[in-house]
Amino acid sequence: MNVFMSLTRRKIALIVSEVVLVLFLTGCRVKTVEEKGEISLCTSIYPLYQIAQSVLGDSGEAFNIVPPGANPHVFEPAPSDARKLSEANIILCVSPEFDGWMEKFAGSETKVLYLDKYFSENNIEPGDNPHVWLSLKYALLIASAVRDAAVETRPERRDYYWGNFSFFEKEINSLDSFASVKIGELRGAYFVQWHPAWNYLANDYGLPEPLSIETGHGDEPTPGDLKNIADFITEKNVKVIVIEASSDLRQAQNIALQTGVEILILDPLGNPSDSERSSYISNMKKNISDLSEALDDD
Repeated sequence: MNVFMSLTRRKIALIVSEVVLVLFLTGCRVKTVEEKGEISLCTSIYPLYQIAQSVLGDSGEAFNIVPPGANPHVFEPAPSDARKLSEANIILCVSPEFDGWMEKFAGSETKVLYLDKYFSENNIEPGDNPHVWLSLKYALLIASAVRDAAVETRPERRDYYWGNFSFFEKEINSLDSFASVKIGELRGAYFVQWHPAWNYLANDYGLPEPLSIETGHGDEPTPGDLKNIADFITEKNVKVIVIEASSDLRQAQNIALQTGVEILILDPLGNPSDSERSSYISNMKKNISDLSEALDDD
């Protein structure tokens, strides 16, 4: 009898401990963004993620799918990233040509927001160059696109998203004033760029449109192209060639040796592990400072 009662007590104790464990694990399970009533937004590249997160704040979570150094035009997401895209409330794309591949992973209730369409609907036509985030005025429009989509998704948080947008707007306006002083005083100064990324920034502050060595992704300049570039550098008294970390440094060095210009590395994407480039604002301020110093070598 004592043995039977002992076994019964042990069984009861085991059952109770299992129930407690289940309740504990259930209570400690991390809720998904959707379960917390927040917005999940996916975009392709890091600067768009940064802008989106500035608007969403603590009431949403943004993800960038394309890692640094990868080509957003032809990127193939991992299964985990494909799942994020399918479960997102909003997918933010630059244009169908730039990162429109994300749309094919969208869920049935996902809102796919194309910036080129949003700009057009607001009577803004930047042109075919997809590097719109490198213009401060277009960055503010990107933030307004995220704000509008967030309010549409969670209208009860309207004031919160508008407040975050207003704070970001103040940061952009402050940086614009900084750029107007740093670059605006260098009107007429030409530069050459490896990839056609910095046209909008040059145009915003009165610089001539930079000559691009690479007209498309992966295009190699021909000997004739290199001669034309060298002639342009001499004619326009160009002082700097702007490249990215992923650019063909060897080709740029050859041009620099022939013409005597400086090579300047700017970062169009930012870097979460570098404090000077970890946010959109800090990265653009660093780019603006570095470019103005390179152009003003007096």
